[in-house]
Amino acid sequence: MSWICSPDVAEAHAHPPSRLFCRILPWGTTLRVWDVFFFEGPPFILRTALAIVRIVRDSLMDARAVPGHGEALQLLLHPGPHSQLSVQHVIEW
Repeated sequence: MSWICSPDVAEAHAHPPSRLFCRILPWGTTLRVWDVFFFEGPPFILRTALAIVRIVRDSLMDARAVPGHGEALQLLLHPGPHSQLSVQHVIEW
């Protein structure tokens, strides 16, 4: 199943929402996010994004670790240890 999020398939795929959170969250968490999205609808995508921000908020607020906008964006795109991005942390917020 990992072929779905491979760079070649993701680059060639014309519908960007289909790869939402694909490169940010671990694979199992991404699958669960999509399961809940199909059940609850679009508002769940916002809840997921806010959960990711909540998980990295301490790092985002640290001026030494994130001195500018570019670093903040990199932190959001690559949040760090996948243990923090487990299904429990992201879904059950």
